[in-house]
Amino acid sequence: MNEKLIPTVLSVAFVGFVLYALIFMSPLEKIDAACTPVTLWPGKLLSSAVRVADPVSAHKIDLSIQRGFGSCRRWVWNVFYDDKYQKLRQEGGQ
Repeated sequence: MNEKLIPTVLSVAFVGFVLYALIFMSPLEKIDAACTPVTLWPGKLLSSAVRVADPVSAHKIDLSIQRGFGSCRRWVWNVFYDDKYQKLRQEGGQ
């Protein structure tokens, strides 16, 4: 089997996802798509592993994960959309 097949397929899939996100997703969906793999998926894995040993600690981890997800969403908003939002607010106020 060709050793470059898997990286090539993953690269094409990633580029396809980015194009799909740019063309078809709303801004909120783009923000969620950017933050979910970074915060929620690893957090859910960690929470599931801890839940077996201590459900109380797992709940605390879940709350931390949700705060991290909210922080990620705010960061992405500020990087990509806040300038446009502030400009629209100023135009609407005039």
